Formats: sequence, structure tokens, C-alpha cells
Amino acid sequence: CLVASFFISAGCLRFLGFLGSPGVVGFSAFVWLSSFSWFETTQLKLIKMAEISFKNVSKAYGLTKALENVSFTCKEGEFFSIFAPSGAGKTTCLELIAGIKGDYSGNIFLGDQNINSLSVQDRNISMAFENYSLYPHFTVFENIVFPLKSPRAKSRSDQEILEIVTKNATDLGISHLLDRNPSQLSGGQKQRVSLARALVREPQAFLLDEPIAHLDAKLRTVARANLKEIAQRLG
Repeated sequence: CLVASFFISAGCLRFLGFLGSPGVVGFSAFVWLSSFSWFETTQLKLIKMAEISFKNVSKAYGLTKALENVSFTCKEGEFFSIFAPSGAGKTTCLELIAGIKGDYSGNIFLGDQNINSLSVQDRNISMAFENYSLYPHFTVFENIVFPLKSPRAKSRSDQEILEIVTKNATDLGISHLLDRNPSQLSGGQKQRVSLARALVREPQAFLLDEPIAHLDAKLRTVARANLKEIAQRLG
């Protein structure tokens, strides 16, 4: 399953919107409302995506209810979107799934496993953030390769790692930017670097929080069609 302020998986398209209540969640799906042209010819490795289920989840920040009794399921192979106004809880949903935030009621499942008690490190989940969250002192290459060199990452040779990073950078049209620092990139380029960093892993779920929100109108238009295509390839 692919999630984000925009939840996306392959197959059918389904929308869930909570537009009236400020305390209720909203999603957008993979969180891209666009489709990148560079996905048109890419041949991405098929990855087994897991179903994600929210069951009666509530989360509050002090006296403010961010989520209240929210339930939904993003099935394997499904393009699932939840829309809501700013501040409705879209990012909070993703952060709870990823384990970045806790202290909530209800249950969250990844496949058939309840992940409530799992730490961030023990959840095989990859997330791309709306604000990019790139390491400013790293080059583009170093940002993308970072998940592959973590202590918990699968053991790979330097050549394998180079091939994975190069392929994803090429697919996303940023292979010529690998030696640059984030401060030298445009908003759209930073979005693609953040996405590439999420894609180099082989997680059970991708969480993409509005990853194309800062692209210009032309790129967004192209991105919409290709998002579905990449979701189908990722499975």
C-alpha cells in the first residue's frame, strides 16, 4: 500500500473525504496530486505492498482533537485517497502509521500485524515528507543513499547501492543533481530527492505526505497520470 496525504496503491481508485469536521483526518493518497513524466518509461522493481488499516483511531494534542474515531483500510493494490482541509489530521495519520508519533487510542495494522507497540525502527515503512526533510549538509546522492546505509538496512555491496541510487535518480530525472546540496535545488527538485530517498528502500508501505504539493502546475498535471502508473508497478 502507498500512503500519504495521498494514499496510493495500484489498481482501483477510491476516495475518502472528511471535509466538514476540523478534527477529522483527511488523506490525499501517495500524496501526490500530480504525475511525473519521468515515470513514464521507468521499469521499477515490483515490491510487495501491505494493506494498512486504521481502526477507531483517535489522537489529541492537549485539548485539541486531531483525529477522532477514524477508521479506514487501504487495501493492497488500491489507489486510496483521503482529502481534507489543512489541519484536519492528514499528516498525523501518516506519522502514526510510521510510528513518529504515539499516544493515541485505537489500533493500526500493517498487513495482519498490529503495529501499535512497534518502534519506528521496527516498522518496515518508508516516508517522504511534505517539507522534504533533506539533510542540508549532505549532497543529493548522500540524502538518497542514507536509508541504504543505516544499521538496519539490508546488507549490500557498494556497487549494488550505487546502482539502486543511480536508477532511482535517473527514473526521477535528478541524476544530474547528485553532487549538489539541497540549498542548490528548486522546490520541485527537492520533492524528487525526497521521493527517491523513500523509493530506494523495499518497505511494506510508502507514506508520501503531499510530495508534489510544491511542484508547478505543469508538473502536477503530468504527475497525476504517472502516479497511478507507478503505483501499478509497485503493486
